[in-house]
Amino acid sequence: MVPLSRKSCDFLTPFVSKQKKNVILNLVNKPWDCFSAKNKQKGLAPILIIILIAVAIIGGYLIYQKQFKSISSSQSSPIPAEIPFIATFNDCIKSVGSKVVESYPKQCESGEGKIYIEEIKDPIDISNWKEIDTHSGFLFKCPPEWQCKVSDDIHDAYIASAQIHNYINYFVGFVIVKAEDFQQSPFRHPSYKTGVAWLQALLSKDPKSIELMPGTYKVRPGTDGVSGPVYADHVTWSFDKMQEIEINNKKALIVGKRVFVPLNNQDLLYIDESLNQNNSLVVPLEKAIISSIKFNSPSKQ
Repeated sequence: MVPLSRKSCDFLTPFVSKQKKNVILNLVNKPWDCFSAKNKQKGLAPILIIILIAVAIIGGYLIYQKQFKSISSSQSSPIPAEIPFIATFNDCIKSVGSKVVESYPKQCESGEGKIYIEEIKDPIDISNWKEIDTHSGFLFKCPPEWQCKVSDDIHDAYIASAQIHNYINYFVGFVIVKAEDFQQSPFRHPSYKTGVAWLQALLSKDPKSIELMPGTYKVRPGTDGVSGPVYADHVTWSFDKMQEIEINNKKALIVGKRVFVPLNNQDLLYIDESLNQNNSLVVPLEKAIISSIKFNSPSKQ
């Protein structure tokens, strides 16, 4: 076989640089006249050509891959950093392992399983809220994505309720104290015939309305003990801690976590949100629900 000249090896130039040629030649311990008379063995020249081409291709591929990964890494979104202390909804959504529940308001569950609620601020537009008729003398509006229902079961504590997404237990319950049942209710008072009469005394700050009398204590069923009315708790039931509000031209009263509202038929409506998590961030929603109340004639007794 006639040995190839240096010029015949120039076809390798597009595949490898001069520096790479030197490295390859050192590896094979050959001068650049790779196909000199020393390599006269039949078939050796084609094999060396294949090896050199393969090395050049593999080297180029590895360099390309390295550059591509570097560019991709610089363009990718940053990984959320672990927040050492989560105090708010915004902290939670930025923390690693958290997930957001699309409710109203939104909720975020941290990696540790704690729930954080999106802050809702006034004013709240309730024009698209669904109106619920309780058939008990009033209607109220239900926030979007809430579960609002009216109960026909006389054994239910709440004749109607509004509950946020089941993921957490934020709950507003509506209770009717009928005029004839007032003396058996937790608000009983022997000086007043109906709950509405008792509420009017509270609104006028009549001291007698929260005065404990012997007739207000009842034997607890199945026990030897007795229980008093709710206003036995003088810490909560003091006039300086009560707040008068107005709902559709009717005077109502906030006492602790209860709102007392007189209905047209002398029944007393009280709104109980004591099952919530006492989260001040959702108070505007509660206020919006209460302010949406309208009064009508009850269609069920």
